[in-house]
Amino acid sequence: MKKLENALSNFKPKDEHEPTEAELKKKRANYVVRAPDVEIIPRKLIKGGIDCTIVLDVKKEEALRRALGRRLDPQTGTVYHLEDNPPPVDNSPLVERLVPINDNECSEAALINRLVNFDKNRKQMEEWIKMFGDEENGINCL
Repeated sequence: MKKLENALSNFKPKDEHEPTEAELKKKRANYVVRAPDVEIIPRKLIKGGIDCTIVLDVKKEEALRRALGRRLDPQTGTVYHLEDNPPPVDNSPLVERLVPINDNECSEAALINRLVNFDKNRKQMEEWIKMFGDEENGINCL
């Protein structure tokens, strides 16, 4: 999300900027003479390049079931799902030519890796999104 915001609006929070030469000098000087404590002011809501975020609350098992149950008809390009949108069973040639959608991005291992990364980074992502507005029912719009 941070990369997307940076690409859209070139925005970086002040506490995430690279330190300037003056700031580095102050830090080195602080080893000799301690500077007085500075009050940290909480972040204010800011107008960014993202207008709306939507967080879908889907169980991991359901996300995997949906992704792994998809089948492709290579002849027509139609995507079916074995449980949610099954192909017509009376069309034998169609059923025989269906192939699982197996690319590196949709493999079971890749999907599990994405879900684990999402869980690991969810709290940070929610905190970052809160800088741009209030969240309501998984939807954050400005």
